[in-house]
Amino acid sequence: MNRRSFLNVGIGLSLVSLLPSKLAARNEAYKATNKVIKPARLNLGDKIGLMAPAWLLSESGLQSSIENIRQLGFEPVYSEKILNQYGYFSGTDKERAEEFNNMIKNPEIKGIIFAAGGYGCARILDMVDYSLIKKNPKLIMGFSDDTALINSIYKQTGLITFHGPVAKLLDNDYSRKQFKDIAVNPTDKYTIVSA
Repeated sequence: MNRRSFLNVGIGLSLVSLLPSKLAARNEAYKATNKVIKPARLNLGDKIGLMAPAWLLSESGLQSSIENIRQLGFEPVYSEKILNQYGYFSGTDKERAEEFNNMIKNPEIKGIIFAAGGYGCARILDMVDYSLIKKNPKLIMGFSDDTALINSIYKQTGLITFHGPVAKLLDNDYSRKQFKDIAVNPTDKYTIVSA
């Protein structure tokens, strides 16, 4: 190995050795600004907010969502705006963000389960009131495009959110059991079944 190769390898190794410490420092800085917040457990009978933060929701999708939340033992709460339509969205960006913020600040609503995914959550991220979420932490769950919103909430507030079925898909014993094992009676043992 010539001197130039030796120096390049040495410099490369030195730079790589700095990487973990920089990542650790960034992680510590994040922890210092955002304390992890766990949402309270749900109790059977609690009010669960239903909303569609992205794609529009059909009447049948809403009815399925309502029935599934009731089957879980909770009271579904939603506004008539859940069936709004603006192109293929469930309302304008402003309307969807306002619906979400209203559910966050409503003290009677103990959790929010999105009724549908689709596309559109990224369009409302800058309209979500993250300080309101920190003051009113609650269970928030969804998947598909809802992931953009739940990940943004965690990053901005430290609130643990849940990547899980949207309300219209909580329609079988397996999904319902898993939901209750996480949100109502947390356990450290879960059974995962593949399709």
